[in-house]
Amino acid sequence: MKNLFIFGVVALIIGLLTACGGVEQVEKKEPVKEETKKEDQNPVPNKEENEDVQKTEAGTFTAVHTFEKETKIDTESPFELTIKKVKAFSGELSETGKELIPEANGDMVIITMSVENTSDETLSFYPDQSTITTSTGEQLESEVFFSDDVGGDFIGQVKKEGTVRFLLKSTKAEDIEWVRILIDAPHNENLDNIGKSVDHTFTF
Repeated sequence: MKNLFIFGVVALIIGLLTACGGVEQVEKKEPVKEETKKEDQNPVPNKEENEDVQKTEAGTFTAVHTFEKETKIDTESPFELTIKKVKAFSGELSETGKELIPEANGDMVIITMSVENTSDETLSFYPDQSTITTSTGEQLESEVFFSDDVGGDFIGQVKKEGTVRFLLKSTKAEDIEWVRILIDAPHNENLDNIGKSVDHTFTF
C-alpha cells in the first residue's frame, strides 16, 4: 500500500512537469548593425589642385586667378616655408553649400604650401592660422576646419604639406589682383620667437 502511494505521488509530479511544458528557451537575436554613410561635406575644392573646375557636394568652383611660381620665404629660423601655388576660385554654391558656409559667397583663395623644421628641436609655427588681405579690401582669417594640417608643433625634422583656405565674404575672386599673406613668427617651447613674421604679397 505504501509503495502504491509513492508511485502515485511520482506519477503526479511527472504529469505536472509535462503539463507545464518544461523550460522555455528565449531565442537570442543578433543586434542589427546600422551602416552609416559618411558624406563628404567639405565646401571647398578638393586637393587636385591642377583642376581649374572642381565640383563638390557644396557646389562648383572655377579658378579665375593662379600664381604658380614656387616661392621660398625666409623666416630667419630653422623653418623652411615654400609657397607652391596661390589660387582664387569663383564658386557657385549648392543648397548644401549655403547651409555649410552661410556667411560666405562661394568665392575663396587657396594657398598651397610646404613647411619644414630643419632642426632637431621641437619648434612651433602656424601657417594654417594665417591672415590674408586682398586688393579688393578684404581681411580674412584662414578656415582651419577646411584647411590641411600644415602648422603646429614640429617635433624635430618634420615636413608638412597641404593647402590653407580663405572664404571670401563680401568681394569676388575675379576682382582680386593680389593677395598678401601674414603669418606670426615661429617660436620655441618657451614661447620665445626664433625668427621673423611672414609678410608677403602675391600678384596675379
